[in-house]
Amino acid sequence: DAGWAANYSNTISPNGTSGTFNNSGTFTRSVGTGMTTINIPFNNSHIVTVQAGALALNGGGTETGSFQVASGATLNFGGTGTTLAAGSSLSGPGTTIVSGTVSVTGSAVTYSGGGTLQVTTMLGGAGVLNGAGTLTATAPLELSAGTMSGTGITNANGGLSIDGYPNFLDTRTLNNGGSATFTGTTAGLLYVYNGATINNSGTFDAGWAANYSNTISPNGTSGTFNNSGTFTRSVGTGMTTINIPFANTGTVDVQAGTLEFDGSLSIGNNSSLKVSGGKLRINVTGAASVGTGATASISGAGTLELASSISALGVASPTADRVAISNTSTAAAGLLISAGNQQVGAISGSGNVQVNAGTSLTADSIIAGALVIGGASGNPTRVTIAASDDNGEPLAEGASSADAGGMALDGIPNLNPTPGLPSFDPASLASASNPYDSIMSSNTPMSGTAALGDSAVPEPSTITLLATAIAGLSALGLRRLNASRC
Repeated sequence: DAGWAANYSNTISPNGTSGTFNNSGTFTRSVGTGMTTINIPFNNSHIVTVQAGALALNGGGTETGSFQVASGATLNFGGTGTTLAAGSSLSGPGTTIVSGTVSVTGSAVTYSGGGTLQVTTMLGGAGVLNGAGTLTATAPLELSAGTMSGTGITNANGGLSIDGYPNFLDTRTLNNGGSATFTGTTAGLLYVYNGATINNSGTFDAGWAANYSNTISPNGTSGTFNNSGTFTRSVGTGMTTINIPFANTGTVDVQAGTLEFDGSLSIGNNSSLKVSGGKLRINVTGAASVGTGATASISGAGTLELASSISALGVASPTADRVAISNTSTAAAGLLISAGNQQVGAISGSGNVQVNAGTSLTADSIIAGALVIGGASGNPTRVTIAASDDNGEPLAEGASSADAGGMALDGIPNLNPTPGLPSFDPASLASASNPYDSIMSSNTPMSGTAALGDSAVPEPSTITLLATAIAGLSALGLRRLNASRC
């Protein structure tokens, strides 16, 4: 028993060539608020209990036994050369710190009991957890300006906190099955590299009430973030930037601030993107990877911005591999197309859609509160119409608004040929016999490209979909709206 009721500290140290402490019984620190420091190799094959104060193991050693830390007590692995081998375990409601270098070689090393396991450099050490083994934590795990490395696996099933600046995940696999948070000091930085992988099946929250920004980046060869749970940004006005490949088969949920994807983005079958506040900005590289049944929803004052040179949410063919978007946002632009030639599924809802100059938008259908199209002479914005009704029949141009099952586009005032406002160019349509004050379902197929306006169109021009027009679009099930301003 190294406890000391007088609350003083005590030390076991070498005096020249070091000796070794082998514990096959029970090593205890039972009383006092002081610290016991062991600066020689400490090999535990049975039980170490820290019931009061602190125990610092700074001399390394091979551990095959258990370490139990009581509430209010602290166990610190400092220095280098500590190995958690097969059979070792960490437990208890107290605090366990890795401020040195600890190698996990056992296939089933566990941490449990309600305390916190901290991997940190904040105490001045290396703060490295490495090795080829597996550490499974059912109690909170904290990475605070620390490193997890090696070919092994860390299972964070009891909560995960990533803070401090910077943090490193090198080669290792980090599985989060609980609730994770990602912050920092005045900025947050997590390097994921050399093939390292984060697998999130729980909740990973990058929100930060302090309104600072944080980043997940490679440090050389990139790692990967796989999300099958919920990745969220819940609070704060800062920005979270993800510069590594991100594969989403679960939910991405932006509630505040900005979340920006700058690496590659893979959207799995039936996955979802949600923006209820702040902005989700997609500015990714590489080819689009979109599964079937994926959806995006924009609500509150949220904005979804597509800023990639590639089409991030859909491909030209098959059209099933496009993300359907529900947009009820109250923001000036719930859906913003700021770059590229974007392909999406059906767009529905009362929110505004803005398509900036020099871009294009292809959608299976568009129902919106307002469609804002920017452009200038020589810098066109493009939309194409190829529509069918509920029965799959092509929509057609006709002269009478009384045609059964028809759709009256004259409910959309700015599509009428009014001077200074956008108008349809009949020459670009298959049938050009009418002035297009109304376009109805008849027996003349309508196809091709509609050119909206000319160089005299104000920047930006606005097309407002009135309630009657929205109802008509909804009833007819407009399959694709491709609009062009040139």
